[in-house]
Amino acid sequence: SCSYTGVTLSPDAKTVFAVGTDCTLKEITDSQILREVQSDGVPYINLVMSRSGRMLFTGTSIGTIRAIKYPLPIQKDWVEYQAHAAPVTKMAITYDDQFLLTVSEDGCLLVWKINDKEGRGMKREKEVGYTEEILITKSDLEEKNQVMLELKTRVEELKMENE
Repeated sequence: SCSYTGVTLSPDAKTVFAVGTDCTLKEITDSQILREVQSDGVPYINLVMSRSGRMLFTGTSIGTIRAIKYPLPIQKDWVEYQAHAAPVTKMAITYDDQFLLTVSEDGCLLVWKINDKEGRGMKREKEVGYTEEILITKSDLEEKNQVMLELKTRVEELKMENE
């Protein structure tokens, strides 16, 4: 039996990837396991897929990071990097697929630049614009509105004094 420790979705949310104590990476679609890739006896702890859907990264119990091409290979085909001195507990990819962030029980946060096999950075699908809006609490908004009202009243008072 397997106790699952990590899960991620494909960009179209139709495929689930799961890892756990059985040392396999499972590709699941429509409640069916399509493919299982063995991990050479090292339990995967966590995983994350790039937003482009071309790369899958797994973190292991021995602190290594594995980069696996997608679609998943039949044989074991990955690039492995010794990263941490303890199990990888969390992984994330930036919105533009440029960086992989990993955290481990060793207390370290590592930032990885994502490159293809030729050493080029991943292509950005599209630029993400910045918004003019920000989120604030209701109490902050009410406080700012009150200050604005007081300032407007003060401006009106000063105008009346100058006339």
